[in-house]
Amino acid sequence: MITTYDFSKIELPIGDPLGYYVKEGNVVLISAPHAVSQTRNGKTKFSEPQTFKLAQILQEKTGCSVIIKTENQKDDANYYENSNYRNKIASLIEQGKIKYVLDLHNLNFKRSQQINLGTNYGFNVVGNFTLLNRIVQIFENNGFIVTKDFPFVAPQNTIAGFFSKNYRVFSLQIEINSGICKTEDGINNLVDSLTEIVKSILAYEKTKKD
Repeated sequence: MITTYDFSKIELPIGDPLGYYVKEGNVVLISAPHAVSQTRNGKTKFSEPQTFKLAQILQEKTGCSVIIKTENQKDDANYYENSNYRNKIASLIEQGKIKYVLDLHNLNFKRSQQINLGTNYGFNVVGNFTLLNRIVQIFENNGFIVTKDFPFVAPQNTIAGFFSKNYRVFSLQIEINSGICKTEDGINNLVDSLTEIVKSILAYEKTKKD
């Protein structure tokens, strides 16, 4: 199997002066708030570059919307409620441009988990367990072992928790073991899974309109 996705050369897009890059597309938003290092409680944490590479690939393959953090502004958009990054997501939702949020993160390659879905024990999917189960099934069909809310729950202070609670938007924190992108098969299976997930969400959204 040959992949066209080169994760060895990852370059951030040029962002807005407010510290993020946005490209609008369909109603599914792929978010990468840890594309750059972040600061939480005075401590700097490493960036997760695979997440924004995946966001860019998914935008090209599915036409989804993307938001990528491009500057560490001494904050953590997935931890603190007030940030330029969250304000932009809120604006897109308020304008009716975004109805689903998939917030991408990396798990340390040393962890045993492959894919962890942070649902805050179901609250973040705003009752849409059919869609959640479909997402789990897609990952599993592509050979991944999926956990829900372990090791990360995605509580109300996170992006997924915040937008599900305050805007009633289906929001999912997707934690991806960084070791997956170290092999061609892993990258291909991951991109295939996420692409199918976005397309499944769009198909579901279409049924609501028909």
